[in-house]
Amino acid sequence: PDLTDSDIKDVAYAATSCGVDGIIVSNTTIARPNVVAAHEKGGEAGGLSGKPLMDPSTKVLARVYELTGGKIPLVGCGGVASGRDAYEKIRAGASLVQTYTAFA
Repeated sequence: PDLTDSDIKDVAYAATSCGVDGIIVSNTTIARPNVVAAHEKGGEAGGLSGKPLMDPSTKVLARVYELTGGKIPLVGCGGVASGRDAYEKIRAGASLVQTYTAFA
């Protein structure tokens, strides 16, 4: 979810123009929400995944779905920790949902 809207538009345009088979949308972030930043290791470098990623990654997923017109299968990922989270990804446009680090 770290891309600007302009960047997201560029990715969607390239994907639809080149005929890609699918897009994995928004797996990690370099942002540190307050709940993470307050943790003793919250300032470590690298990509953050898990529950704090759910809302921002779902917003990006919905935007990519809108820009691609539902013509490209999208894999929703980032912060999926329950069936309800997976359903939110599907409602935002995901054809498939990846579940991984939120269950660790």
